[in-house]
Parts: sequence; structure tokens; C-alpha cells
Amino acid sequence: MLSYTHTYAGQALAGERIEARGMVEVVGNMKRLVVETTREAKGEWIRSLTVMEGRKYIETQDLHKCKNDMYRHRP
Repeated sequence: MLSYTHTYAGQALAGERIEARGMVEVVGNMKRLVVETTREAKGEWIRSLTVMEGRKYIETQDLHKCKNDMYRHRP
């Protein structure tokens, strides 16, 4: 996957799982996904699944803590 501009730089780090949408570019016998093929990049994006899964884990932990606190403080 690649972007010809800096817009998506740093959206994911090496080793992270990502989900992306763009245009497939064929160069010789190699295919690559290009994100931001136009200035507006409509319908093209990159998101880190690793980060999203981490947030979901944190939100789930917060929800459990909230529920536990709620039951603990019942009269």
C-alpha cells in the first residue's frame, strides 16, 4: 500500500493490521494499493485495526469497571 502524498503518513506503524480503500495500481508484475489517488480522496481511507481493537478493549474494560462500581455502591 502506498500514498503519493504525506496525508496518510503515520496512520499506521510497521506491524499494525490495517484496513484501507483506494485504487489498485499494477507496476510490472506487482500490484499495490494506492490511497489518495485524487486531491479529495473521496472514498479512500486507511485505518488501523490494531488501534481500533485496542480502543474496543479499553472501552470494554471501562464498561466492566463501571458495572462493577455500580453494583459495589448499591445500598
